[in-house]
Amino acid sequence: MDVFPDGGREGQSMDRRLRELGRTVSPTQIAELWVFPPLSTLQGSSEFFLFTRFEGDRRRLYSAFLPPGASVNGTSGQRITEHGVVPADRVPRMVAQLQRRLGEPAQPLHVEIAGSEERWAQITSA
Repeated sequence: MDVFPDGGREGQSMDRRLRELGRTVSPTQIAELWVFPPLSTLQGSSEFFLFTRFEGDRRRLYSAFLPPGASVNGTSGQRITEHGVVPADRVPRMVAQLQRRLGEPAQPLHVEIAGSEERWAQITSA
């Protein structure tokens, strides 16, 4: 099941970048994933991911994106940045605040992974 359209630059499909993310961070540790569309105000922008990892009743928050001009020869050049730990119930509000700050009208795509390798396989067409 392909949840996402082929979104990245040539050779950098969304599925490929998500599969790479799943190799870097075990899907069993991922609670939720948001996919933000490319920023219309930034030329060469690609979509970026926001995801959370389980930390008891809290969530560790990360972003991952493919920088413009990144190499496509074997690695995506995807960068993952940790942003801190927050109570799980505050994550949706933080995502909404990020969207407002970006000024983008499109809603990010939200997928609950809940540590399920099966769900991860569904979204990555693995």
